[in-house]
Amino acid sequence: MIRLNLIEAADGLDSSAVVQPINVASQKTQEGGKKKNLLTIVVAAATVIVVGLSSMVVFGVPKALETFIPTIVLDVLGIEHSADTLVVDMAAVTKTGSAGSMAEQRGAGDAKTQASAKTSVASFVAEVQPTIFEKAKRTSYKDYLPLEKIQYQKASLGQFISFIQTATPDDIGFSNLVFEAPNFYYVRGVADAPLVQRSFLERLKSVSVDYRTPPIPENAPATDITAFGSIKLEHVNVSMPVNEFLAADSVDAELAKFKALDASGKMKISGLAKPETENFGTYKRLTYTVKAVSDFAQVHAFILAWKESPLRLGVRRAVLERRGKDIAVTFILDAFVKP
Repeated sequence: MIRLNLIEAADGLDSSAVVQPINVASQKTQEGGKKKNLLTIVVAAATVIVVGLSSMVVFGVPKALETFIPTIVLDVLGIEHSADTLVVDMAAVTKTGSAGSMAEQRGAGDAKTQASAKTSVASFVAEVQPTIFEKAKRTSYKDYLPLEKIQYQKASLGQFISFIQTATPDDIGFSNLVFEAPNFYYVRGVADAPLVQRSFLERLKSVSVDYRTPPIPENAPATDITAFGSIKLEHVNVSMPVNEFLAADSVDAELAKFKALDASGKMKISGLAKPETENFGTYKRLTYTVKAVSDFAQVHAFILAWKESPLRLGVRRAVLERRGKDIAVTFILDAFVKP
């Protein structure tokens, strides 16, 4: 059935209808013509450009075109032009709205860069003042330099020994006086009467920081004196007359000057040999255990002479002990020496 129907359908077609074949050659011809026309236009445009540029190389840029051709293009092609006119005209042509012309923007950018550079340099110079290289002031003993510590030791030990000399009446005797840098002290003695004891302790308390007295045992006499604390110091000048460490070959001479501070010549000073040495890299510390025997007045005069001297020798610790009628003195003496 399906086959018969197809045959009938084929027979029913109009035999007079003719199917026209596609003209392939004609279509190819049309496409070739279009390409040929496009090539002709490109060649013609290139010819015009070459001719135009050649004429500009020979005769220069026409004034009418000066404003439309970028300067950089003319420079590359070697075409003569008026640089000043081009810059001005380009500024007029290349306006970009409220932001201004490109030339103005470039000029403003350059000016801003130069101003920024000047400002940066000016600010840097203004900030780099000599004061910024100054180190922070050292107000604490632990932060002082070695020679500054010596000056502080002179001030604090000198003040402590002077107080003991002036504030102690004849009816008080000491068995121990200990001083250690920066300004710590320990006092042990006895008074003839309770009133003298209380008066001395009150005076000692008035010149002290963190003043303390330990509990007195039940069997201790009512006139016992035991106290410790720190001497008050104000406005201490820690600068040294000579702000350099000792040279290794000048240590012996410095120790000889220290020994000569005993104007009486009665103090039997020993221990100025064979020091303990500590190497801190940038300097060495030589530590001497110096001993002497004398009376209190001579020891007081010796310490004051050391305090006023330019010697670069520090007394880190001083111990005064009663030995019969005399006083045995021990100084822990420091010398700071160049490596």
